[in-house]
Amino acid sequence: MSRRVAIIMAERILMGRYGRPEEVAVVVRFLASEEAGCSTGRAMPADGVMMRSLP
Repeated sequence: MSRRVAIIMAERILMGRYGRPEEVAVVVRFLASEEAGCSTGRAMPADGVMMRSLP
């Protein structure tokens, strides 16, 4: 991905930036934990609300 495309995409993310690996790791850690026992078969995007902000 070119730098120009990366900037345009980041501008469309409601958070205004890409997520950091450690932020995604929090979601992964939760899904792998006992606390996520009721979350089977669920998609949990960790995309900074990017999918909702795209046309």
